[in-house]
Amino acid sequence: MIELGIIGDPIAHSLSPALHNFVLKSLGIAGEYRAYRVRESELKEFLVTHQELAGFNVTIPHKERILSYLGELSREARLIGAVNTVKHENDKLVGYNTDSVGFLRSLQARDLSPKRVILGGAGGAARAVAHALLQSEVTTLALYNRTAERARQLAQQLQRLYPSRTIFVVDDPRALPFEHADLFVNATPVGMESDALPVPLPDRLPTALVVYDLVYNPPKTKLLLEAERRGAQTMNGLAMLISQAIESLKIWLDRPDLEEQIEYDSLQRFVEEQL
Repeated sequence: MIELGIIGDPIAHSLSPALHNFVLKSLGIAGEYRAYRVRESELKEFLVTHQELAGFNVTIPHKERILSYLGELSREARLIGAVNTVKHENDKLVGYNTDSVGFLRSLQARDLSPKRVILGGAGGAARAVAHALLQSEVTTLALYNRTAERARQLAQQLQRLYPSRTIFVVDDPRALPFEHADLFVNATPVGMESDALPVPLPDRLPTALVVYDLVYNPPKTKLLLEAERRGAQTMNGLAMLISQAIESLKIWLDRPDLEEQIEYDSLQRFVEEQL
């Protein structure tokens, strides 16, 4: 029996246990996936006391902090500087990042190929999103974070890696260039547990603009409701959640062909019913 899980704080909102247990059962694999609330101060102790786990996902606030406890990183995780998937391999913890490919696939599912993007956040999820975008067709990336210095540090790192792209930081959220953007991504947890907006929105938004909130629970955050009211298109993080989860399972189960064996439509319906 394979034991898996997810660590984070907060964690009660997570649909990952329901999603992964549904997939394991549908594939006839004996296993259990559980959620573990792990505070920042408890991370090291958790890693020492839960070595029975074959693997686990990592969410806020540990995606960057966990790097120092891992024995090895995949190329993608090292490039991004954040980990959302860990696997026990040969008596060591190996870190991966499946957020990046999960995000890209969620865009592809909507036939979206943005060129000019605004990204809110500078943490682990934002890092994965930024790399995914800059490795695609994005030419301009505007970054905003409440702690402006973190956004500037991220922008500098990205500019070194992607010198042909235009990357800049907006200090004042009221100056975000929504009128020139194809896509706005909220990669912060703002909206998960409150009606707060991650950034102020103008009275009208372009009808071609897609506002993408990585938060999926609730399925319609304050950001998405207000964006729709102002004329924009919207999407939440559910498609990304499912895509990155399948990628994580491929790693844990050593099943690169796993996607072909999953009935995606039934999985999506099941996950939506949990909200």
